[in-house]
Amino acid sequence: MSQLVSVIIPLYNQGHFLVDSISSLTKQKHQEWEGIIVNDGSTDHSGDIAESIAKQDSRIKVVHRVNGGLAAARNTGINHASGDYVALLDSDDYLLPSFLGTMLKPFQERTDLSLSWCKPQETDACLFPIRPFVSGNKLYSTKLTSQLLSTKPAMRLVWDNPFLTCGQMWKAKTIKSLKYDDSFRSNEDWDIACRLERAGGIFQFVEGVHSLYRRHGSSLNNNQYRMIETRIRCGVKNYAHIADPWISGLARLSLVLGSSMLEDNDYLMALIPGDSTDDHSIIDKVFSDVELSAFAALWCGGIIRRVRSCPSSRCAIALRAIRKIIPFKSVTWKAVMHRIYENFQDVIHTKSLG
Repeated sequence: MSQLVSVIIPLYNQGHFLVDSISSLTKQKHQEWEGIIVNDGSTDHSGDIAESIAKQDSRIKVVHRVNGGLAAARNTGINHASGDYVALLDSDDYLLPSFLGTMLKPFQERTDLSLSWCKPQETDACLFPIRPFVSGNKLYSTKLTSQLLSTKPAMRLVWDNPFLTCGQMWKAKTIKSLKYDDSFRSNEDWDIACRLERAGGIFQFVEGVHSLYRRHGSSLNNNQYRMIETRIRCGVKNYAHIADPWISGLARLSLVLGSSMLEDNDYLMALIPGDSTDDHSIIDKVFSDVELSAFAALWCGGIIRRVRSCPSSRCAIALRAIRKIIPFKSVTWKAVMHRIYENFQDVIHTKSLG
């Protein structure tokens, strides 16, 4: 059986990182691969660097296109893919030698698998770790995430995006049928994961570190306004209007908090016309369900902890929401989040995984 993996490498003005990324591909223990570099209208010498690299290995080809953004570039690469599996490697990221072979193994065990995923190590621009890799981190535990994606995937994906692109391998026919939504300028990987879940796709977590996700000054994730805006769009598109009341309720709560960080309720109202955008009425509805409450409280606490610029009125709303299930007075955020996690675990084991 063929195990050719098509590795899609979008490129825009990051030729200085590309040599490292392609080097990591050529060092794979699994050598049955093709590399497709998609030069997305680079305005520097990145396209020339890509062509030079391709001349050194016949498995690498370069596709040049007019700039259309990351999602469109990935779709172009997917259209040119001839493998049975597709991996995604941004031009500034890095694969450890075990990546392709290890990510392929779950597909050999499950013919119905759609996506295998692992948790990459985050690094700085020089590929030095910027935080310890902790597979069992309580609030964003990969163990808990993998359990949820196996049993209640919508419950996990409505909350936030658990995937990094360089930690994924797709069955080719699955990703070709979905494609990326090229109207998203960020969070396109979250959107396609949500659509995979809604289509009944199956996710499989792979233990260990097999890739490196590089953070640097020009990373797309540094544009927080764009990330929040596309987060709102992703929630509206995939979950805000579905029949399950607590999933749609949590999606709506995330829209309220997300739009507050944009300080633009008119934007929110335009996205969900005809629906109530009153913060308190939405929160009262959402927090009437204890299962949803655990997720929403976790989400609220995480947002406030990460985004210090959140307007004080919205901080008060989130604190009110958290108090619905966990009474507390003046304690540290660490203690609050620990209490939320304990409640969250109880809900998961008694209602979702049992």
